[in-house]
Amino acid sequence: MDPVRVLVVDDEPIMATVTTLYLEERGGCVCEVCTSARDALDALESTTFDIIVSDYQMPGMDGIAFLQAVRARPEYIPFILFTGRGREEVVIEAFNSGADFYVQKGVDPESQFAELSHKIRHAVERRRSEDALVASESLKRIILDNVTENVVFQDAACRIIWANKAAHYSAEGLDEDLSGRYCYEVWRQRTTPCEGCPVLKAIETGEPRAALISAPTGGDWIIQATPVRDAQGAIIGAVKTGMEFTAWKAIDSERIQNRELLTLAIEAANLAVWDWNIPMQKMLYNDTHAAMLGHAPTELELHEGTFDHLIHPDDLPSIHHTIKEHFEGKIPFTKAEFRVRRQDGRWKWLYACGRVIERDEDGVPVRMVGAHQDITGRKRPQEEILAARDLAFGLAGASSPGEAFSLCVSFAMEVSGMDCGGLYLYDEESGELTLAHVVGLSDAFVEKERRTIRVSRATRQVLYGGPLYPVPADLDDYHRQLLEEEGVRAAAILPILFEGKPIGCINIASHTQDAIPDECRKTLEAMAVEIGSAIARIRAREALKKSNEARKSANHVLNLLSSVTRHDILNQVGALQAYLILLEEEGLESSSAREIYGRMKGITDTIRRHITFTGDYQHMGERDPEWQHVEWVMKRAADSITLNGIHLDITTGPLEIFADPMLEKAFFNLLENAVSHGQRTSRIEVSFREDDGCRLLIVEDDGVGIPGGMKQHIFEKGVGANTGYGLFLVREILEITGMGIREAGGEGAGARFEISIPAGRWRTRAAPR
Repeated sequence: MDPVRVLVVDDEPIMATVTTLYLEERGGCVCEVCTSARDALDALESTTFDIIVSDYQMPGMDGIAFLQAVRARPEYIPFILFTGRGREEVVIEAFNSGADFYVQKGVDPESQFAELSHKIRHAVERRRSEDALVASESLKRIILDNVTENVVFQDAACRIIWANKAAHYSAEGLDEDLSGRYCYEVWRQRTTPCEGCPVLKAIETGEPRAALISAPTGGDWIIQATPVRDAQGAIIGAVKTGMEFTAWKAIDSERIQNRELLTLAIEAANLAVWDWNIPMQKMLYNDTHAAMLGHAPTELELHEGTFDHLIHPDDLPSIHHTIKEHFEGKIPFTKAEFRVRRQDGRWKWLYACGRVIERDEDGVPVRMVGAHQDITGRKRPQEEILAARDLAFGLAGASSPGEAFSLCVSFAMEVSGMDCGGLYLYDEESGELTLAHVVGLSDAFVEKERRTIRVSRATRQVLYGGPLYPVPADLDDYHRQLLEEEGVRAAAILPILFEGKPIGCINIASHTQDAIPDECRKTLEAMAVEIGSAIARIRAREALKKSNEARKSANHVLNLLSSVTRHDILNQVGALQAYLILLEEEGLESSSAREIYGRMKGITDTIRRHITFTGDYQHMGERDPEWQHVEWVMKRAADSITLNGIHLDITTGPLEIFADPMLEKAFFNLLENAVSHGQRTSRIEVSFREDDGCRLLIVEDDGVGIPGGMKQHIFEKGVGANTGYGLFLVREILEITGMGIREAGGEGAGARFEISIPAGRWRTRAAPR
């Protein structure tokens, strides 16, 4: 409701201000202040107000005189006298002059303003109700005066109480008011009621009556009479309507013609019209509705009289909410846009508009009618634009080819309404296709496609030509049979190109539709171009990522190599220099000289091994990992070590692991650790087992083991009795392919190294010859 506009008239500015503040803050009013009655009358000339609140005692013109001047105006405005003068004669004079209420100042401010606010609301609401009633009565009279039929209200004695204009015009040109006259006197020139008068019969029986009556001037009239009852149910008269029979026939003919025109318009607009009997849960619909959803007229089945089971689940809540609001009278009719599933499984967009046309005595909806219109053609471009935008954003953010493939196939299926599809990558050198991603096809189909890689004639035509929407005759026998076994009815093959060269194709298909819709083909073809660019970008990003990783790994290896090699060679060279000094002092004739010479020779051999080691480790991480047979690699590592009678037992069988080519060096260091530091080592065992879901390769000996305080440091750089780099390098080599290593032996009970192997990085195969 609009706020109440109040004209406050008071010659005391403070009082006027306080009144305004209270009414605006507490009463929700909009106030305008005048400090004299003269100013207030001027304001009324230019502004419309809902009510006037005026003081009594004001200079020039007091409140009573102001009230009388207001009442002299043509429009009625509620008026409240708000004054401190409480004399009885002032109050009486105010009411006699037309005041609506009187509120006295000077009492408790909170109480007086609350009373004033209440009186304002009461007066304004009463005035608005009166205006609405007058407007309603006026509207009813206007409506009835514009009806072409005679409408007359008569009392129980057939005396006319009121008649519309059509009734006056039909009374032989009588210009005077018909009120108080008898109907048989006006229209039949009789002094007594007509025989079989429908008005008297309606009043007597309490039921509507009708009759065909001939007028004295010629022509027949259809007269209908309906009894009218008062609040207690007593019949006080009847409403009579009359129409000349020839006019009625013309109107009936016009109705038939209009009905035919409406039918033609419905058919031309392709509207699906429905009529819903809500209590009986029964719906009638025209043939267009069934055809719109791909059904014959007798095939369309409803559940509990509604289409709910065909509507997309995401759209149902909003539809139910709209219908509920309409049933409750909150909105004049229902409007909704939603998706409905066709018989072939595709989704069709419909616009629905409906209205309740009948309610029971409690106001509960009984009957609702409406129409559905196919708006798929309007919605499809919107959906395709949004889907293309999402695809572009998705491809831009895709972190791997697999993620991009999934986005592309999903987009193609969404746009076309297909239910399955796949993306193939093309190897130009081998001329083969590889199935990279698939959705909605059986495992048997996927297995055949991946096991039997072949490029059909149709696919080759696509790769070096354009898109193809094949029929079975376009396919070779193998692919025709494959699609028939899968139950595919329609398919499309779209080339994926980059810079004019084929890099694959995307295939989409349907188990329910017989063809790819023509309206979505251009969108699919444009999508294939975008996919080609996206795949090329992702491949370039992947190559760059691998290149950066290789560079980082190479830098790491070079730094490691520089540190290790410099440390070890300097140690050996220092020892060699010391022995040379001793040899120079002793000469070579003595046994000690020969011993020194032997040690020098051993150190020289060690330097040679370190230099060889440097050449080997320079390439750590540069060559791709490969599958390596554990037993065979372990034996090769053992051949490079003098075991001094230590028994080596390898029970890994046909085990292979996916590791860096430096795996043999890692095994060499583990064996050398057992020989050099085990002190009493007599046996080294190599085995493979599963522990809590983790696959472990175990290398253990029966030597003195690792001291407890050393266990957590032995894989660190520079820790150990010799160079301090052996076990550190073992860990580095294993980590290249995601393997880890830990020492789990007991102190004094031998060393036990457990190498954890991730899933997919081990397999069993016979040893190479």
